[in-house]
Amino acid sequence: MKLASFKLKSSGAPSIGVVLDQGVLDLHAASGGKLPSSMIAFLELGTAGMARARELAAHPAGPLLQQDEIELQAPVPRP
Repeated sequence: MKLASFKLKSSGAPSIGVVLDQGVLDLHAASGGKLPSSMIAFLELGTAGMARARELAAHPAGPLLQQDEIELQAPVPRP
C-alpha cells in the first residue's frame, strides 16, 4: 500500500491518501474524518490506522482524486 501526503488544489486543504491504480483515495474524506488529514497523526495511530486504511483502499467508495486535482507533498513533513 502506497501512502501519500497532498494538498487539494481546489481548497489548499492538506490530507493523506492511498495511491491506487485509478487515482488517490483521500483517507480523511473516505473515513468521514475518523482518520486524520496529517501523515504524522495517521502514523501515530499505528496498526489500527493502517488496518482501517487497508479496508478503505480495498473497497473505495466515492470518486478517487486524479493527479491534476492534488499537489503531492513530502510523505512525512517532519521525519
